[in-house]
Amino acid sequence: KELNFLKKKGVTNLRVMVGAEGLTHGYQYRVLQPLQPEPGKFDENVMAGLDYLLAELGKRDMKAVLHFTNTWEWSGGLGQYLEWNGYAGQPLPKNPDYSWDKYRAYIAQFYTCEPCKSAVATYIRYVLARTNGLTGKKYINDPAIMAWEIINEPRPMLPTATPAFEAWMKQTAAL
Repeated sequence: KELNFLKKKGVTNLRVMVGAEGLTHGYQYRVLQPLQPEPGKFDENVMAGLDYLLAELGKRDMKAVLHFTNTWEWSGGLGQYLEWNGYAGQPLPKNPDYSWDKYRAYIAQFYTCEPCKSAVATYIRYVLARTNGLTGKKYINDPAIMAWEIINEPRPMLPTATPAFEAWMKQTAAL
């Protein structure tokens, strides 16, 4: 119904998050059903939902820009990879000691965390290797996918992290 409405209004391209990472840990603004609840473990039900969306977009000659991970805490994102790799104390907006500077410093660590970057690469390879269960099309060949984005709102977070951020973006884009 929503896709028909959008198509009728002239919207033919949607930006869609592939999936979230990690569980909510009580943070009320977090995506509730992650694609990757644990490192390297993927929820087939979430991917089946993406299969369905892509199939329906294809039927309507619509396209999607799919983004993999996120700079922000509401989907797990880079902070979740840091937590999974032993970086404690992610600043969350609900905490009284939260500050933008603390959050930026925390997230900037991602770009030098080799296990974190490897885990994102595993996630991206998993998605890129997928064949849509409804259409039989490989994701990398699906005309409903217009483009891939590595991360929602990419940024190094701190000037000192810029070289590591740029290196990670180049390395990840090569996937």
